[in-house]
Amino acid sequence: MAYNSPNRAVMFKGLVLDHAGDPLADAQIWGVGKSYYGRSPDTTDKDGRFEALVVQFDSEVDVEVSYRKPRDSDKKLDVFFQGGYAPRVSSMTVERLLAQLPGSYKLDETKAYPSWWKSATGVGPACSIRWSSQRHRWHLMVGERVLFAFPGDDDGQGGSPVGDGWQPTRDLATESLTVLKCHRARKVISEKFGPYHTGPAGNFVDLGEFKTGA
Repeated sequence: MAYNSPNRAVMFKGLVLDHAGDPLADAQIWGVGKSYYGRSPDTTDKDGRFEALVVQFDSEVDVEVSYRKPRDSDKKLDVFFQGGYAPRVSSMTVERLLAQLPGSYKLDETKAYPSWWKSATGVGPACSIRWSSQRHRWHLMVGERVLFAFPGDDDGQGGSPVGDGWQPTRDLATESLTVLKCHRARKVISEKFGPYHTGPAGNFVDLGEFKTGA
């Protein structure tokens, strides 16, 4: 439900904080009617503020804050290029391989060393993250071709492939590649605050701070 005129609705604003009290950017905000059926959206800016949550007047409303948080384990990993797009390179063959890398990888715990595999798309060889005991590093691969590598722990053990230090292999060193990242998969968490009484139409209401567990 949306209201295009503030004379027929109420405008909420507020500041969303994480668990440490720092501003939480890019959080999804919902005004959820309790005395009426409807949901209205807004998002927080880089300073954690939302200022245009339009809700029905003379009503009871909850404010729902949704944000993404890394999962607590490495069972699912997200691989992506900074900026969201695979880089353009001189070789069309390599470019097609690079375009296959981004996505969600699931842990296979049946091997001596853990490995992660991207869900098969039915097109081309499988993408995987595998430990090289010979080189003491993690490999990001399409089929059996290594495209990126990530160092293991100082003691020569695998550790975790999660991080921003992935480097292209030697045959890609001359290319200008976008940074590749490997992070734990994120889950969406929603927290509800309220209820709040909206008051008469035309009101602009500052709800203050919303401290979340983010």
